[in-house]
Amino acid sequence: MGILASRLRSEANAAIAKPDIAPPNAVESNRSQTDSNPILEALRTPSPGYEPLLLEGGWNPLAARGMAKLAVRHGKRVAAERPYERGVAQAIWFLAKRPRQHRAIVKCAKVLVHACVETSLVDTLFDKAKLDEAEFITLLRRALDGHYVDRQRLTDIAAAVAPYISIKRGVKITAASAAHEFLFREELELSLRRRPYLGRRRKGAYCDPRTEATRLEFNQPTFDSRPARKRLKARRIKAQGD
Repeated sequence: MGILASRLRSEANAAIAKPDIAPPNAVESNRSQTDSNPILEALRTPSPGYEPLLLEGGWNPLAARGMAKLAVRHGKRVAAERPYERGVAQAIWFLAKRPRQHRAIVKCAKVLVHACVETSLVDTLFDKAKLDEAEFITLLRRALDGHYVDRQRLTDIAAAVAPYISIKRGVKITAASAAHEFLFREELELSLRRRPYLGRRRKGAYCDPRTEATRLEFNQPTFDSRPARKRLKARRIKAQGD
């Protein structure tokens, strides 16, 4: 098992094994603490699709549920972030060209600060550029509060980040498709047993275990995994080229 797969299993296991996760028959005080945390509450609920598949692949029950919930959460986050991508990109590109007037900075700051609160797009972008976003966001917040800020510094930071911006084109990625891509990437090394051949009499089209798991997890009987598989293939080819 690779290092990344082992680390992901450990993180999923640790997420479940926290002592403040109350079992169904726990005392009321512990239950109320768990209910106040949406992540812990989600971990108390079985995963209909991914958890059984991970158990089949050799994962222990605790890590299987943690990873299943992590995949679903990732998929929903990616789907929610998509509408923010173009606005974030345009705001940073605009600031990166030259120092702007205060009114224009405020307009961009509204977009970027809101995206920073609601998504991880800004964090991810600065991670790619190997920069800390704290100073950039602080300057933007000060502009929103009515303070005049160092416009040249804003331009310098935006210019350093701008080359790392990429806007995904094509059909919008759904939560189910993003979760499927996340869970079944090669780094996770998820092994599955082959299903027995059922012959030509079987009614309906064959559905591979991974696609079936995503359909069950998101309650989408018509989910098509081909777009996710294409993205995974493109990522693998790019990694081999690098």
